[in-house]
Amino acid sequence: SHTFSIVAEKEIADVDASAILLYTRTNLGGDDFLGIHSITPSLGYGFTPNWYASFSYNFQNKNFIGAEERDSEVHSVGVNNFVFFMDGKANVSFGYRIEDENTESSEFDYLGHFLHAKVKAPIPGAAIAKWNPTATLGWAYYNKNYNSLTASISDERQDERTTLSLGLTADVTTRVQAKFAYEKIEAISNLVTADFNENIATLSFGVTF
Repeated sequence: SHTFSIVAEKEIADVDASAILLYTRTNLGGDDFLGIHSITPSLGYGFTPNWYASFSYNFQNKNFIGAEERDSEVHSVGVNNFVFFMDGKANVSFGYRIEDENTESSEFDYLGHFLHAKVKAPIPGAAIAKWNPTATLGWAYYNKNYNSLTASISDERQDERTTLSLGLTADVTTRVQAKFAYEKIEAISNLVTADFNENIATLSFGVTF
């Protein structure tokens, strides 16, 4: 998958305005599979010194190669909030997005609701303070309700996905930072091929110079 992007940002009075233009081309099994054009304008505003919110709209045009019945246009609107505390060292973020996908074949049309919440804070303790450890705990949920019958199950498809995430970061040295991330995903669907559980663990290191 290859993605090309252009980002424009401008501060207008107290409002942060931005727009992201993306084009993604994906191969599957070595064959051309999918092209996506996407544009996302957004506005951000600090309502108080500790509360910042952003509002965004996203449009996608999907072009499936050899599966034109899945070609679609997607419209979504979302809001994200960030509340800071502990002198800005910690924050809570939460948001909601509604998404509507209209495809050439009505079988793939759906209305989706996406919610997420995350807390990020330093880990207290004099004995570990030199490592500047930080922990994040997150939750995300989405629900997709398809508008028409899915032929393979003779029913309207319904998908739910819940993701729990945990992250830990620490300074190994003054220049090296370590990060551990874990995600547990539970996907429930009446379409068997979309029903699964997944566990993802990642360990990474970064160097500043």
